[in-house]
Amino acid sequence: MYFFKIKKPIKIFFIYYFIFIILFLFFILANSKNCYSQKIMNLNITPQILYNKRVNAVVKINIYKKNENSPISHGTGTFVSKDGLLITNQHVAQYLFHPEYQIEIITYGKQQLPNVIFIECSDKRQIDLCLFKLPITAKAWFPVSDDKISLGHVVYKIGHAHSLEYNFTQGFTVKREANIPFLLDYRTTENSNVEFIEVSALLRPGDSGGPIFDSQGNLIGISTMRITEVIDVKTGGSSSRFLAISAREVYDYIQKNKSTIDNGGRQVFKLLFHRP
Repeated sequence: MYFFKIKKPIKIFFIYYFIFIILFLFFILANSKNCYSQKIMNLNITPQILYNKRVNAVVKINIYKKNENSPISHGTGTFVSKDGLLITNQHVAQYLFHPEYQIEIITYGKQQLPNVIFIECSDKRQIDLCLFKLPITAKAWFPVSDDKISLGHVVYKIGHAHSLEYNFTQGFTVKREANIPFLLDYRTTENSNVEFIEVSALLRPGDSGGPIFDSQGNLIGISTMRITEVIDVKTGGSSSRFLAISAREVYDYIQKNKSTIDNGGRQVFKLLFHRP
């Protein structure tokens, strides 16, 4: 009987190849639990199923003047990791730093949060983002990546427009460009060289800080602003542009502040836990 004998160089090659495969699989498994996981990966998913899978990744942020019972404003926050990492707009979160105001954060399941860990707000470009950590395990969260989004894709939005909690809107990606607000001569001191995604989905007050996401539940951007352009001065005709800070910007923002996240954040703020 003939036995095939493997030569030593070939044997070494197979050993290294086997080690490489083991390390590669370990890397995939290790990274499946970070803030970029929980992908749905179902090409036939319906909008209603998508909404049900992602609505728990959204919170409502109510803003109160101290000693008042009714909120003066509200916004939205978006979970981007299982361990409670939350992104929102700075123009929503800024009230947390003013003693005359109080902020209340409520999950989709009506859970009030007693405190929040502050990670970072804005940067040298005055980007309209703030990053926090909430003391809970998120039931759902949005995967974030630095992939470029193609134009013309169907996208969805969840927010709290005009107190309509967790409203769901569909639209398309219209434009992707840095400095869109600058080009429209709007808020020219903020969001310098920040990439925005323009969408057709209607964004209204209360949606700020909420997710724009694709048909697979991946984050496309964070709802940030609506810019109204006057088309005809005589008739008062106008058109609105709906802008979201891109997911690539969110991804970079998280990466830049990773050491602060890993070190437990900058400061713990108490939230309005029981309404007065």
